[in-house]
Amino acid sequence: MGVLRRTRFASYLVGFALALGLSGCGSDSGTSNTVVTPPPPTPRPPMLVDQFSGPLTLEEVKFRPFNVPATGVLEVTLDWTLQSNEILVLVAQGQCTGDELLADLCRFVAGGDSLDGTKPMKLRAPVATPGIFTVLIGNAGPGNDSISYQAVLLPSTAASTSVTTASSRSLNEWAQKVRLLTPPRLH
Repeated sequence: MGVLRRTRFASYLVGFALALGLSGCGSDSGTSNTVVTPPPPTPRPPMLVDQFSGPLTLEEVKFRPFNVPATGVLEVTLDWTLQSNEILVLVAQGQCTGDELLADLCRFVAGGDSLDGTKPMKLRAPVATPGIFTVLIGNAGPGNDSISYQAVLLPSTAASTSVTTASSRSLNEWAQKVRLLTPPRLH
């Protein structure tokens, strides 16, 4: 009879072990499901869309049309050599030529001037629709100068999307001042 008891005892042990092992399978009681949220996509890096370095003679206006291929924030940075010169910058959405400027047909979205003395000058404008933009850089003097400029497209999340200007003048005042520069010198 001792063998039979041992066999029964062993059967109970095996049954208990199986029951204990299976209790953790297929049951949600006492455990929680962890939801893994993927990280947000990495914002695209800033993209250089235009740049120029060179002379800007007295009463000259440079027109720099370029394509902006995506939405975001357009940041224009301009530096010049002589603190005594009044340098003006306008950013137009769309093509803006000398004739369009004189006919008041350009759609300006940001502007600034060097009157507050801050160097380099930085402007920002939101880009809701990709396409052509034109930067106008004018020298109201009193003398010739040399400039270095770049336009960079930032992702919307990298910067404020509000328009920033470099002076208290309105865009219309800057446009009028640029229009007053000698028209034959428009480039």
